[in-house]
Amino acid sequence: MVSGFLKRTRTLEELDEMFEQNRVAVAEAAAVTFRHTVSIGTASIGEAEHVSSARIMADLSVATAKISVDTEIALKLLATNAQAVMLDIRKRIAESTLDREILHAMISEVGRNSCRGISASASQATDKMNQEAQGAIARIKAYGTEAIGAIEQMAQEISLQVRENATVAEAKLETSKSQVRDPAQTVQRADDAAQKVTDTGAHLTKDILDAVERSVREITTMADDATNQILACVTASDAAISVARDKALCHVEEFVDGLFKIRKTES
Repeated sequence: MVSGFLKRTRTLEELDEMFEQNRVAVAEAAAVTFRHTVSIGTASIGEAEHVSSARIMADLSVATAKISVDTEIALKLLATNAQAVMLDIRKRIAESTLDREILHAMISEVGRNSCRGISASASQATDKMNQEAQGAIARIKAYGTEAIGAIEQMAQEISLQVRENATVAEAKLETSKSQVRDPAQTVQRADDAAQKVTDTGAHLTKDILDAVERSVREITTMADDATNQILACVTASDAAISVARDKALCHVEEFVDGLFKIRKTES
């Protein structure tokens, strides 16, 4: 019959197994902690990327929509200005009692001044759109820079936490070297477990760095694409305004020339 004392004791093999399980438990607990930390960190990095992308897309939409609206307004204003100039000239001619040559000179000067005004209006419209576009591009770049900085900061904090946890786990494994009967075997097993902790921490730290690299690449690409889209929109707008300006100038010039050809024929 086994005594009560013997029932409560552990054989050497059982003690070795117990301490071995303790080392394994430490290593596994460390790995779980690392993975949990990295999982939260990766999710936070993804969220930062998502927020940055949303802000970039929002500013891109606002910028391109405003450029389109401003362009339409500028085109209509140029056409309206040309019509207003021609109406004003007609009125001057109808109400004038000046000699034909004097009237011709006066109307020609009015036409030239009006053309300069139309050109200035077109330049102001394109300058305004370019300034607004540059402002939008600056904000988009700032969003990207801010998000990248936050992501890199998170990565540093996560990597530091993983390293600190690894140090704690390794310290616990170091103390287990003196807790069993076979020192040589214990040291080897503890070293193996410690190496597993180190390897796991290094692998998960690399996962974080890879996640950072992907997010930075995505944010940079999106910011660059948004910038290019805004610049393309501005280029198209500038071209449309230039065409409308030239068309308005041509109408005014042809109108003035045509008026005096008619009056010369009549005289």
